[in-house]
Amino acid sequence: MQTGPVQLPKMSSPHYEPKVGETITLELPDERTRATIEKVISDEAAIARLLTYTTSKSHSYKKGDLVACRFERLGMGVPGWRAMSQRELDEADSAKAPKKRKGR
Repeated sequence: MQTGPVQLPKMSSPHYEPKVGETITLELPDERTRATIEKVISDEAAIARLLTYTTSKSHSYKKGDLVACRFERLGMGVPGWRAMSQRELDEADSAKAPKKRKGR
């Protein structure tokens, strides 16, 4: 007989590190699809190639496209990969760029 609280197995490590060639599920607008990581940008960002045909008409992604994606909490707090929009990419690039000083 077991005493004390029941220990549940951990489903994932506390620190996830994406790897090139890894297959992931990618959340696109109105659709989920499979993709493989082509380039790791950081622990939370990567470039992935779509492996499956897409069926949603709310976006222009198609099989074979390279998509920038971010690892984050999706619906109901479940961690996963979500495609980043061009606007999000532009904002991230501008945040990294050195600020120009206004002067005379």
